[in-house]
Amino acid sequence: MSRSCDRAARRAEKMVKLALSLKRTIPLLVVVPLLAATSLTGWLALRSGRKTVDVLSEELTAKVAAHVADNLATYVRRPHQINQLNAEAIRLGQLNPSRLDQLETHFWQQIQYFPSTQYLYFGAADGSFRGAERLGANQLALNVVDRSQPEQLVRYLASSNGGRTSILDEQSGYEPRQRPWYRAAIQSDTPTWSEIYPDFNSQRLGITAVQAIHSTDGRLLGVLGVDLFFEGLEGFLGNLQVGRSGQAYIIERDGLLIASSNQGMTTDSEGEARLSIADSPDLLAKATAEALIAASGDLSLIGDNRQVTFRALGQRQFLRVRPFTDAYGLDWLILIVVPEQDFGAGLRTQVIWTAILGGLTLGIASAIGIAISRWLVRPIARFNQAASEIEAQAFDPESLDDIAARDDEVGEFARVFREMGLAIDDRQAMLDMQIRDLSDQESSAETKHEAVRQQLLRLRDRARDLQATLKTDGF
Repeated sequence: MSRSCDRAARRAEKMVKLALSLKRTIPLLVVVPLLAATSLTGWLALRSGRKTVDVLSEELTAKVAAHVADNLATYVRRPHQINQLNAEAIRLGQLNPSRLDQLETHFWQQIQYFPSTQYLYFGAADGSFRGAERLGANQLALNVVDRSQPEQLVRYLASSNGGRTSILDEQSGYEPRQRPWYRAAIQSDTPTWSEIYPDFNSQRLGITAVQAIHSTDGRLLGVLGVDLFFEGLEGFLGNLQVGRSGQAYIIERDGLLIASSNQGMTTDSEGEARLSIADSPDLLAKATAEALIAASGDLSLIGDNRQVTFRALGQRQFLRVRPFTDAYGLDWLILIVVPEQDFGAGLRTQVIWTAILGGLTLGIASAIGIAISRWLVRPIARFNQAASEIEAQAFDPESLDDIAARDDEVGEFARVFREMGLAIDDRQAMLDMQIRDLSDQESSAETKHEAVRQQLLRLRDRARDLQATLKTDGF
């Protein structure tokens, strides 16, 4: 009896362990695959998002750089076109460079036909000078240096018919033949650009398209010039839409800034010295220079349109480098920089929603797993209890009625288990009754055996008594 109790206890312990194990295992079987799938989906979404950002950044920076290059090409083409028109007019005899009054009137008329032109002029080989300058939307100035007053630049306000009116100002020390634009022209056999230099009057940075004019016998008559000021470029870059917070720069091959979308950063605080992009107070511009030098080694070696990715200001930055050249000697670099955050807002939203949906999925899956675990484990625990009751001969079939009422496999098993329990209970009862009968029979046999033995003992005693009597009587 004690052995059967021990077996029942061990079986119950195993069933309890199984139930406890299933309680943990079933939710894990539901949650772990979903957790892995959600994590993988999130990682793939993040990776795909980063690739999308890379592709979009390349497309945007390339598009913006091309737009800047196209506008810059148009911007720098016009000054040389004006010089060519004037040179052709001189060649055809329509303009006489020795008649400075004629040139003055011609320039006044011509500057009105080209609204983007700020200053066009002619510097004669004898030091005289004539030019037309745009002062504002409706004001023009006529700038004059006469041989009678060398190096004395006089600026007149132009009248509505091109005549001189009041004197705006007079400046001494202006020798046209010593200016950067004049020297650049006489050093070249073809139309070219001057170096970048500050304007004599306004100190604005600019560059001049120049073309030397010679007589038919090759004698230098003078130099035609059209100024191109960089404030126009800066205005264009400042209005340029480069993502949400991107920047655009135009630099020379030595790194000196020509124009920046962050205006006012091309010269030092006094406005006297030009700044290199590496020395710019603009932190993004400075970081861009460092990344560009690290990627190329030498700015003069950059010969192709390329994309560079670097980290600055706490995030990735996408840099597009596009060389810009023209037929007259310009060799600049267009830089477009866009921070990752301009593209990453959608990526961050996607990651957040992925995390939220993943969390909801895991929560629902956990709840489902726990419900399934209870739904499966509770009948097993009841079966375990019923098995113990069967072994203890205390099985109550009604304890499984609610489970047996189910229409699934568990209900079918409960019905079979209940019938099996009843059968075992009946057999156990029959066996116990047989054991009791056998025990009763054994007890009855032992009683009869004892009675026979007692009778035999009495017979033996009587035989002994009879024998003793016979001896005494002399038989």
